[in-house]
Amino acid sequence: MKNKAFLIYNLFFDVEKAEPTIGGIQTYICDLASVFSKLGYDVVIIQEGLENTSIDWNGYQIRVLKSKIGNIKFYNKIIRKFVDSEVKKDDFVVFMTHTLNCKINHKKTISIQHGIYWDIPTESPKSSSLIEFLFRNYRSHSDLKNVNKCNYCVAVDYNFLNWYKTQQYYRRVDINVIPNYASFYERIGTLDNEKVRILFARRFEKYRGTRIFAESIKKLIGLYPNVEVTFAGGGPDENYLKDMFSGDKNVSFIKYGYGESHLVHLKHDIAVVASIGSEGTSLSLLEAMGTGCAVVSSNVGGLTNIVIDGYNGLICDISADSLFECLERLVKDRELRTRLSKNAFETVKSGFSKDTWQKKWINVIEKVSEKEKDK
Repeated sequence: MKNKAFLIYNLFFDVEKAEPTIGGIQTYICDLASVFSKLGYDVVIIQEGLENTSIDWNGYQIRVLKSKIGNIKFYNKIIRKFVDSEVKKDDFVVFMTHTLNCKINHKKTISIQHGIYWDIPTESPKSSSLIEFLFRNYRSHSDLKNVNKCNYCVAVDYNFLNWYKTQQYYRRVDINVIPNYASFYERIGTLDNEKVRILFARRFEKYRGTRIFAESIKKLIGLYPNVEVTFAGGGPDENYLKDMFSGDKNVSFIKYGYGESHLVHLKHDIAVVASIGSEGTSLSLLEAMGTGCAVVSSNVGGLTNIVIDGYNGLICDISADSLFECLERLVKDRELRTRLSKNAFETVKSGFSKDTWQKKWINVIEKVSEKEKDK
């Protein structure tokens, strides 16, 4: 009988639609399931639901555990019972996000840390600096406790590892950094040199930088009529953005389906990831670079693990003025766009490819297996 790999998340599969839900972690689950399959494991994807059920999908088993939806503590109890009753010594358990971590009596357990998410700034001080400091540290301490519940962790950026080392004198967890990844697509031919096309392909959330991006391009398209801007996606800020650019012929809004991201990026010269916080090694940024877009990135989280300012992209501060300055440089300087585009593509091809990601995961799985084989 084959060993199994249990990948635990809260919602991977829409039972009614009989298809996976859409999201970055869902994509990660599919790709990690493929890695375990190549190593000879039977993959079981665990999620919570209204009723206990089992579904066969794409060669994997999906086990839905009856739980109180959204109640992490209750779901943790269900997970512990499931692991105690069904997981064998040589099986693997992977918490697909460390926020679901719980103490279980199983050695081959890994959690995945997708980036610091408590770094989003407020627009104005809520209280004294001491109170803010204490509150921020309370939140980070809570997260630290979660990470320490598993002996092994895969982090998607070095930003988290460095933060962890500032919080703990003794490293209680074996943290392995495996950055996120993207496919790469070489550009064939050239775009219209008379125009400069800028893309924002993120969920339309304020913390993703929608507001500072909108403010910067409002000024940019007023100065440079040859600039065209595309918002690709949707989200809470959609109406805000559409109202702001109502009637502006240089700004368009589109949506695209799963697996079509590269087709959109290949039609643009510049891509922007202007998050004000809560970023790991962003899939959106890597997808843009993997299609040869010249990129502008904010200086938060794991984004600075990807972009070297002036070499394979430009890094801006979290402000509309700083973002505008970077975009204006790229609009005015075609040679700079071309150089950054080429280096961005080579960066993903050499350092952030899916093949590289797979090899690093295999190394971690084999290392954990070796360390825990006699325990």
